[in-house]
Amino acid sequence: MSKTPLYDLLVDYTKKTSVRLHMPGHGGQLHEAMKVLSTITPFDVTELPATDNLYAPGGPIAEAEELARELFGSRVSVFCAGGATLALQTALLLAGGEGAALLVDRRCHQSVFHAMALLDQHPHWLYPEGDDPCAQVLSAQALESLAAAHPEASAVVVTSPTYYGVRSDIAALADVAHRHGMALVVDNAHGSHLIALGGGELHPIRQGADYVIDSAHKTLPALTGAAYLHANAPCTPQSCKAAMALFGSTSPSFPILASLDLARAFLADRPQAFERLRGLILDLRELLECAAGLCFDCGGYESEGARLLDPLRMVLRLPGRAKELFSELSRRGIRFEMADRDHLVGIPSALLEEDALLTAGRAVMEVAAKLPATADSVSSSMLQFETIYSPRKAVFCAKKVVQLSQSEGLIAAQMLTPYPPGVPVICPGERITGDLIRAYGDTVGTIEVISQP
Repeated sequence: MSKTPLYDLLVDYTKKTSVRLHMPGHGGQLHEAMKVLSTITPFDVTELPATDNLYAPGGPIAEAEELARELFGSRVSVFCAGGATLALQTALLLAGGEGAALLVDRRCHQSVFHAMALLDQHPHWLYPEGDDPCAQVLSAQALESLAAAHPEASAVVVTSPTYYGVRSDIAALADVAHRHGMALVVDNAHGSHLIALGGGELHPIRQGADYVIDSAHKTLPALTGAAYLHANAPCTPQSCKAAMALFGSTSPSFPILASLDLARAFLADRPQAFERLRGLILDLRELLECAAGLCFDCGGYESEGARLLDPLRMVLRLPGRAKELFSELSRRGIRFEMADRDHLVGIPSALLEEDALLTAGRAVMEVAAKLPATADSVSSSMLQFETIYSPRKAVFCAKKVVQLSQSEGLIAAQMLTPYPPGVPVICPGERITGDLIRAYGDTVGTIEVISQP
C-alpha cells in the first residue's frame, strides 16, 4: 500500500488525544443528527436537479438557508462551504466594492487583508485601546474620530469576539458607522454560538451589524470550512450568491453544506447545550481559581467590569508559563487551542462531556503546580507602521527576501502573522521599523520586501 502520511497523522492524533479544547466545534464528537455524516462518501455529491445548487438554489438548499435566516433573525442568511474567508470576501465586496476605502480593526484576521488586496480596497486602521489582548477595547469614540477623518470610507470592518474572547460594543459601533453612512461588517468567526446565549441578543446580527460572518465550524458542531454569511443590509440571497461565486469554488462540498443545516438544527433544538457548557465552564473556573489559585481572563461570564466577553471562551492567565503548560498538556493528550507567553486558550465544544472537562481541569492544576513561580506579564501593545503602498500593489509587486535584521526602512511584501490567532503584526505595503525587528528578530529570520514598486 502507498504511503498515506496525512491520514496516518490523523489516525495517530485521534488515538493520542483524550480531550479536545480547540476548534472545530464538534470536538471530535457526533451528535445524533450528525452521525449520518460519519461515513461521508455517500453524501459527497454534485449539483444536480435532484440535489440543488448552492449558487442558484431553488430547493432544499434555499429552504435550509431560509431556516437559518429565521433562526438568526437576519434579512438574508446564506451557506458558505469555503469558510469564513470566502464569506468575508463576499461581505467586503458587497459592503465596499472595488477600490473602496475601509475603516478596519487592526485585530482583523489575515483573510481580511487578502480580500482587500483582491478588491483593491484601502484600509485606514482602527486600533484598540489597551495593551492586554484580554482587555483591549475598540471604542466608539475612536471610530468616530477615524470616520470624521475619512468621510470617503464606505464600510467599517471589526472582529468581535476576538481569539481571546473579547467582544466589542457592536450596537455603539453600528450607530457611529450608520451616522457616517457606512456599513458595519463584523467578523464573528469565533462567535457563531452567541445566538444560543442570552436569548440571541449577544449575536452581532441582533445588535445592528449589516454583515456578519459566522465561522460555524469553530464553535458549532459543523465540519471544517462551514460558515454562514448573514446580512441586514439591503441585499438579496441572489446578490450574495453572485458575489460569493466570484471567489468560491464551483464545486462546494455537500457534506460541509449539510453540516451547516445540521448545526442550525442543533441550535434550534438544543440551545440548552450551550447554557449547559457555560455552567460547566463556571464550575471549572471556580475549581481552578479557588483550589489552584489560577486566574481566568475569560470564561463563563458575558461581561466582567467594563469588558464584554464570550462566555464560552476559556482563557487562563499564566504569565511566562502558558506555552510550557500547553506543551505538557498536549503530551498528556489534553489539547487546548493555543497559547502565547501569558495566556492559555481553550474552545470547548457544546458536545463535551463534564468528565472530559474535569479531566482537563485536573491536568491543568497538576501541571501548573509543578511550573516555576509566576513571572510578570509582558506588555503586548500593537505596533503601528507607516503605510506606503495599497494592499493590492504590495501583494502583486516584485519581491525579494532579506534578513529581518537588515530590513529596517524597507517596505514589507509579506505579513508576519503568528498563527493562531492569524492576526498580522505587519502587512504588505507597510514600512519595517526597528521596533518590529527588536520584537521578532529572535524568532523570524527572513522577510519578503518590495524590490520594485
